Amino acid sequence: MKKYISLFFVLLLTGLMPLYGQDLNTILNQLDETIDNRPKYIAEKEKKLESLRIETIRKTGEEQFNGYKQLFIEYRTFSADSALHYAQVCNTWAIEHKDPIKQQEAQIMGAIAMAVIGQYEQANILISELESHVYPENKEEYYSARTDISYWQGAFSSLKRVKEQYVKLSQVYRDSLNQITKNKTFKEQASVIIQGWTDPKGSISATRRYLQDLPEGHDSIRYFANHLGTIYRDEGKRDSSEYFFAISAISDMEHGVREHSSLINLTMQLFEDGEVNRAYKYMTQCLNDANESSSALRNLEMSKMMSPIMEAYNKKLKHQEQILTWISIALAILLIIIILELFRIYGISKKLKAAQEIVLKSNEDLRISNEKLALSLEKEKNMRNNLLESNRIKDTYLANYMSDCSGFIDKLDAYRKSLQQLVMRNNIDKLISSIRSTDFIENEIELFYKGFDETFLSVFPNFVEEFNKLLTPEGQIVPPAKKRLTTELRIFALIRLGITDSNDIAKFLRYSVKTIYNYRTKVRNSALGNRNELEEKLKEIGIEKEEKES
Repeated sequence: MKKYISLFFVLLLTGLMPLYGQDLNTILNQLDETIDNRPKYIAEKEKKLESLRIETIRKTGEEQFNGYKQLFIEYRTFSADSALHYAQVCNTWAIEHKDPIKQQEAQIMGAIAMAVIGQYEQANILISELESHVYPENKEEYYSARTDISYWQGAFSSLKRVKEQYVKLSQVYRDSLNQITKNKTFKEQASVIIQGWTDPKGSISATRRYLQDLPEGHDSIRYFANHLGTIYRDEGKRDSSEYFFAISAISDMEHGVREHSSLINLTMQLFEDGEVNRAYKYMTQCLNDANESSSALRNLEMSKMMSPIMEAYNKKLKHQEQILTWISIALAILLIIIILELFRIYGISKKLKAAQEIVLKSNEDLRISNEKLALSLEKEKNMRNNLLESNRIKDTYLANYMSDCSGFIDKLDAYRKSLQQLVMRNNIDKLISSIRSTDFIENEIELFYKGFDETFLSVFPNFVEEFNKLLTPEGQIVPPAKKRLTTELRIFALIRLGITDSNDIAKFLRYSVKTIYNYRTKVRNSALGNRNELEEKLKEIGIEKEEKES
């Protein structure tokens, strides 16, 4: 009772009493009633979706695209599979109408739907493809998608470091979104969330103000109430946190939302408070909705809480039955204990003898293990020596390569001296002819490439064969001659040596950056498996061979 009175005065002082004046127990009862009426809200939602679908089919032009987009928005928190379907429908429409802006917008929708399903790798690939060029008309939706995908991926991760990394990334995108959005309600939501990172009290005050201004039944109530519940939870104010999580959950139910956050948080807190019956009821509702909506994130969250809640619920149901059972078998247990004690005394002597034998066997096993460990250490020492020898050989090849470069410098100096003699002899015609001629440069470049090819292949003799194993049969690269490489092979040889920047490769091979990029893209498109993993697999060429030799 005391906690309800405290919450009452908090809400009264902040001006929320006209809208949110009930105590916590009252709002939880209202939530129970709303969950009981869930089939009615779902039926209304499905009726609305069907009506929207029929209406959209009848439309033409951009209005039809907007109708499919609205279906995607409605299904996003209702059925992820259907949301993905309408994202694909929007993409098909954009392709048919040759509208690149709408096609990009549909790609953003597809990334969001995949993230909800749990396909974060595909979602990140889709959304990352747009990073270099986002149309101004799509920037708000792009940053919104980036915010949500990063946040969900962080929530999905079990590693604290990865979780924190994605949460920070989500904050960066949300800040960018807040700077460009013109949607008043959305901007208010983003601003209070951002403010909550550094000024929780100020964020609470602003959120309450926005919440009070919203009309009853407004869709944004669930967002603002969820934010208040989250901040109060982080501050340790459980009653206030549960109150606003309940308000947000009621709004979710009334709007036919199946992708819950508030109800899951409320369920966990009620379970921790000992409200097992309510926690079980809410958990069941969350689990059903998560399965219906194909939300991977919510299924994961539910899997974490399901076991302890079900266990506690089942324990409570069986408690009375267990009491009666224990009374009826108490005398039988006493008799069994007496019999077991006799057997225990007899068994102790046998166990002591068996334990002695186990200890002796364990000591023998330990001795054998120590011998094996010593052999393993010796093998490791030999392997390390072999690796040092391999590195020494590679250093020798690099020294030879530097010697070739020194020879080239000597040739340049000789060429310079020949030009100097022509000048001194005033043989201008021959001087101009020599300067204009590219024979010297072309010959030296060819010698340079030949020396590079031979040196590289001496270090990595199986490079061409191993690299072709990473490509499709159609994408195989055949060298022009023995101990020679093609331009594509030279590019990836440089990458194997650690030179990955296209600008550096272009300077090294005397090509434009665009040409290098096109070559890299062409070869990656011929990769077996994931094209983005080709260059990482390339860096393993030679390593496996050295390990086997050692």
